[in-house]
Amino acid sequence: MIFDSKLSWLPHLKSTKTSILQKLNIIKIILYTSWGGDTSLLIKIYKSLIISKAEYGSSIFRTANQKYLKNIDTPLNTDIHFILGCFKPSPVESLRNLTNEHPPDIKKHIIHFSIQPDHS
Repeated sequence: MIFDSKLSWLPHLKSTKTSILQKLNIIKIILYTSWGGDTSLLIKIYKSLIISKAEYGSSIFRTANQKYLKNIDTPLNTDIHFILGCFKPSPVESLRNLTNEHPPDIKKHIIHFSIQPDHS
């Protein structure tokens, strides 16, 4: 987590986007090898490497400006297209259904409410 004085989360989100794009290169390498490229394997790698990085601390930085949060959604959408071998015009919502993923905005709310303490 990278904290800034204004709590805009922009430095952290930029760092996360860079990390996601670097991890996308791992998926590209596996995708284009003769022994790799199995869709179920790529989905597991996507969830373990990329989604875990994107979700780390999301309950805290969900207060960031929506414009900044969209910067992370774009590489995540690109990753799904690569994994499933779909063209860019393919609807991302349909591709998320194929990978059993929730949309990022809904997932952030699920994570936020799952870690709330029970005051009863």
